[in-house]
Amino acid sequence: MSQGLYKLEKSIDSNERLVTEENWLDACRTHHGIALESFLPLEIARATASHETIDVISNFVSLVNRGITPPAHILTSIAEGFGQYLLVGNNAIDRGKEAISLDRAFKLSSKQSVGHPLKHRREKLKKGRLVYKMWEARKRAELQTGKRISKNEAYAQAIAKDKTESYDEAVMLKEYANVKADKVFGEVLEAFEQAKSLARALSDKSSRELKKIITKL
Repeated sequence: MSQGLYKLEKSIDSNERLVTEENWLDACRTHHGIALESFLPLEIARATASHETIDVISNFVSLVNRGITPPAHILTSIAEGFGQYLLVGNNAIDRGKEAISLDRAFKLSSKQSVGHPLKHRREKLKKGRLVYKMWEARKRAELQTGKRISKNEAYAQAIAKDKTESYDEAVMLKEYANVKADKVFGEVLEAFEQAKSLARALSDKSSRELKKIITKL
């Protein structure tokens, strides 16, 4: 196999082209303002740094499975990982050595404190789900009574609702503060409500006309 078969050749403006395409997609996306299940994963993916490999891969899979084209930086990061796998692996085979693993290609190395990044990712997801349930309990109370319950009470409600979670209260109160749950989830909810309002404001006819204009540009 030729050593030059796989090269990490990337057009200088490839990312710029992907960003441009992403902008057109955003103008035409059908899920905006329709379902939080679609809106939220896309916004989370956009906030993911390209060096957070597990999060990049997870968001890529999540969005594709929902029928949503991932953001440009997610696509670029995934391409770079597979590019390394093809290039370095092919060169190794040419030298009669074993090809590299996908773990190495995507720079996924175990750390003594947390083990493999997938294990660490699972823990983050479990804590993240519990933090969201705590925020949801506080928001629900605010909508019903006009006043938010304490984080301690929110933790008790979240644990009572899902007894599979086993994190101590002190750990989750710290996690709630670290992720700035009130601010982060509050902003997501606000953005979602704005998107819904915008979607309602656009009639079917105006949406079709907008797509025609974009197509002609």
